Amino acid sequence: MVLVVVGALVLLPVVVGVLLSRFVGDSDTKRSPDPAGRSLVATEVTASPSTVAELPATVTTLRVEFQGPGRTADVRLYTPEGSANLANRTLPYAVDLPVRSDDAYVSVSADDYGYRGSQPMRCTISVGDTVLATAVGTKSVDCKVTDGTWRRDR
Repeated sequence: MVLVVVGALVLLPVVVGVLLSRFVGDSDTKRSPDPAGRSLVATEVTASPSTVAELPATVTTLRVEFQGPGRTADVRLYTPEGSANLANRTLPYAVDLPVRSDDAYVSVSADDYGYRGSQPMRCTISVGDTVLATAVGTKSVDCKVTDGTWRRDR
């Protein structure tokens, strides 16, 4: 008798779980498992071919720009060579960061938490005419690149 009661107590949560999953289960079970059978939620458009700028053979400088009309932001720059925290920079703000070919990581960010509007600000990291990273945000914005972006060999 004790064995039957213990067995029922162990099996009861399993049975309840199975029953609930059938009735409250995820709606994905009703969708087609084949992605090709699903409808595309975007409208496809044609893209014109354009030239893509090439990186120079050796990258020695990355250009960092922060844009945002009427904005004042705290800017942070992180490289393997060191970091800098620059308070209350009026945007637009730009700086050229020296890099070595074996630098592994560059991260820049800006915060304007006192801003009450809805207009975005943007950060961009580029080499010449080639944009390596760009991001848009309202209160804060972050851009990151690794040496894999500009190194030619490993």
